[in-house]
Amino acid sequence: MTDLATVPILSSAWEWVENEEVFETDGFAFDVDKSKRFIRRTPRPIVTILVADYSGLFEAIPVNLDHPKGVNYDLALPLIMVTMRNGGRLLIDGWHRLDQAVKKGIETLPAVILTREETKKVKC
Repeated sequence: MTDLATVPILSSAWEWVENEEVFETDGFAFDVDKSKRFIRRTPRPIVTILVADYSGLFEAIPVNLDHPKGVNYDLALPLIMVTMRNGGRLLIDGWHRLDQAVKKGIETLPAVILTREETKKVKC
């Protein structure tokens, strides 16, 4: 995983819509809405991630990527990632954006990363 840069825009610059979403995979579950509240309350720099570093996750993590025909996702809206116990990152919000970036050949996307302590608090 290679973070290219930290952008001087804070995560509070976006409207984070809550819709009672929980991301579940491989025995883990994370409250996406709670993560958005952390981001709103504690703005943080946005990092730029390499799409190629995360595109392989589609094979490892079962995610429903059915897109309504003609929908274009806002690729400027940062992905939300949590920090796992081993220090790795897991994408919990933005899978459709990541998929669209892969299909369009876009090399980087913005992301915000929850700290390990915040990750523990959003775990269901």
